[in-house]
Amino acid sequence: DAHLMKVLGEQLIASEKVGVLELIKNAYDAGASFCKVKIEQIPNLPALAESGKLFEDVGGPIITIEDDGKGMDKDTIENGWLRPASTMKSNIKEIMKRERKKAIEENKLGAYDSLIASLKNEHGGRLPLGEKGVGRFATHRLGKKMELITKTKDIDYEYVLKIEWDKFDTLETTQHIDLDSIGISLTRRNPTRDYGLKGSGTKIIISGGRDGYEWDKEKIIDINKMIK
Repeated sequence: DAHLMKVLGEQLIASEKVGVLELIKNAYDAGASFCKVKIEQIPNLPALAESGKLFEDVGGPIITIEDDGKGMDKDTIENGWLRPASTMKSNIKEIMKRERKKAIEENKLGAYDSLIASLKNEHGGRLPLGEKGVGRFATHRLGKKMELITKTKDIDYEYVLKIEWDKFDTLETTQHIDLDSIGISLTRRNPTRDYGLKGSGTKIIISGGRDGYEWDKEKIIDINKMIK
């Protein structure tokens, strides 16, 4: 049922802080050297001068999370980011869990350490933090609309994924609508930003906010401390 998105989102993402952190984890897992988090258009707080015209037709708050990670191709978007509990990253975690248990039983933790070193080497010195699928629930928790812009280094265009989460939330209780009956938009276009030396990256723009989840100065300062 389409309402499943709201139910799972509220259970998996406990707060705005958790939602932002999950999206930062995705950037980390993508091998990003930076992840920029910007929160704009918040009532009762000063607006950034350069953001005025950019978000004229979009309701705030506007949360933008941008990185220079490896980006996503069409297959990764459809079968990873858009598929709950995808095994794309969880397989690595399962291998680690299984091998650690085996190493403890056989008293061969040295072999496990070698495995970890090998996995880190294969993934740019990092082990996965996030779970594929949870990032999508985080974007749902943070706003009513989402636009994901991503590019990999081997293509000369970027993909744009647009989802209107409020279409999943405003259904009448008497209706029974399947999840796949609500359309989403995945298109491609010429790059709209400089992807740097890596030639890849992902940018997520979340807008509209959520009723009952108001942003204020204290909450933003708390998130800033958490990120640091």
